[in-house]
Amino acid sequence: GPLADGATDAATDAHADASPDAAVAPPGVQCFTEWQRTPNCAAPSITAAYLTQNCAGTTGIFVVGSGFESANLFDINNGWMAHGPRALPTQLNRDSWNVLTPTFVCITTNADPSYWTGWQMQVRNPDGQLSNSVTVTNQLSARPPLPTTDSIDPFDPDACLEGGMTQQEALTHFAPGASTATIGTLAIVSHTRACNAATGCQAWTAPTAVSSTPIGLAIANAGAVDLTLDGSDCGRLGASDYTLTYNSCGAYEVHVAAHCLMLSRTQRTSVANDGSYSQTDTGAVLRF
Repeated sequence: GPLADGATDAATDAHADASPDAAVAPPGVQCFTEWQRTPNCAAPSITAAYLTQNCAGTTGIFVVGSGFESANLFDINNGWMAHGPRALPTQLNRDSWNVLTPTFVCITTNADPSYWTGWQMQVRNPDGQLSNSVTVTNQLSARPPLPTTDSIDPFDPDACLEGGMTQQEALTHFAPGASTATIGTLAIVSHTRACNAATGCQAWTAPTAVSSTPIGLAIANAGAVDLTLDGSDCGRLGASDYTLTYNSCGAYEVHVAAHCLMLSRTQRTSVANDGSYSQTDTGAVLRF
């Protein structure tokens, strides 16, 4: 079964400055991109692997667990597809993913369960550590839960890894008779790193503040609920029973779940002749 064409770099890389105690395993979000400079990163651990819907908009193999690492290297000729753990089975012998986070990876495939299920999934992190092995199952008609971390780290891509807020959930934020509602204020921050298309990326700089921005909801046409950022309308609130949905809010993408939201943006400069470029990630997380 061939892989589906196309790729989406949906991974927002993580950053943490604290140096871990030598005897304590650091958090997965720190080891995601900083494993080369961080001691005691744990081996990847797989809790489930399955064929299901909505990996970057199509069917694919999902791998859920913890301790997955980014190789800090991207396929610049294929939608900036992220390189990370290598899947070892012959059915999926590759290290590039449509979605790559510390707890969740997926790769687009066709929907043939006879080919894409029943085999053993195992991955090897860029640091060389191996995961356990689990059997890939068929979940094309199901919606297994995503592994949200519930953190407030603005660069944790799994901080609000939940299904989108529904229109019914959104209406509970409004006072009777009101047409607008405030969810909260986002503390938006950014960090930057120098990269090379052939050799990967350096460490992230320390985060810097971008803005403090209100985010809310507004009743729009036919009673639908729109998302607003700093008073600007971002369109109808996205909703999903499984994978992430985003509202485009100016330069940002915003995912809103029932009790959290995540703002993100990735910018890359043009790639120079020697392969060099810089990457700036912007993020914010709000829990409510």
